Amino acid sequence: MLRAALRTVLFILLSHTLQACGTASKATPYVSLSEEQEARKALDAKDFERAIELYKALIEAEPETYARYPFLATAYAGQAGFDIFETLVESVVTSQGSHLSPVDVIKSALPADPNDLQLQAMASARDTILAIPADLRSKTNAEASYASSAALQLEFYQAAYPLMYMNRFVAKTSSGSLDPDRLASMTPEDAAAILDSLRSAEGLGGDLGTAVSSVLSEIDAQPGADTKEKLIQYLSTHSS
Repeated sequence: MLRAALRTVLFILLSHTLQACGTASKATPYVSLSEEQEARKALDAKDFERAIELYKALIEAEPETYARYPFLATAYAGQAGFDIFETLVESVVTSQGSHLSPVDVIKSALPADPNDLQLQAMASARDTILAIPADLRSKTNAEASYASSAALQLEFYQAAYPLMYMNRFVAKTSSGSLDPDRLASMTPEDAAAILDSLRSAEGLGGDLGTAVSSVLSEIDAQPGADTKEKLIQYLSTHSS
């Protein structure tokens, strides 16, 4: 009951802007739909490819209508296999006395072995929110109805991207142990991209930023001559 109620509240938070602009909600029959309503319908139906196509066209036509950007980001996240609504709900629930950190919550919501399309989609979700001017994706902005939800999405996408990237190297063998060949496939460029993305997430502050900072500290404490070796050692000892 609590989980369902929280999901509804978070959905309303994200949906407020389009509803304020007269866009049909899920409860409204779709008759003679506009392109914006079609995009929302596709997102509601989890037809992420279609939602991305439509929202990208809308944004290209009116790039300064920033209220649409969080919806496009949500579609990209869905394509990546990351349900932002369920993850936000889980984050709220587990914050009430659970031992799980925000990083643990995000990890549990990510694909265990993401493919290239999923990783790129998560990067696109993050970059879509970053394309909104900083003052319009701030939790302190009370004028733009989408600003707070955009800021919240950015926190989760910034952290989800490097965590998903790391998942590419922690595949399991048939015996349940980490595949050493997959770990060894990590390049110095992969390691640098993961660490840079974690530092960006750390810079957002808050509980999630603190949890990411703890991950960075643990990586830095690992034995190894360089970032790649430290990251491989961290993944070897922190992947159940």
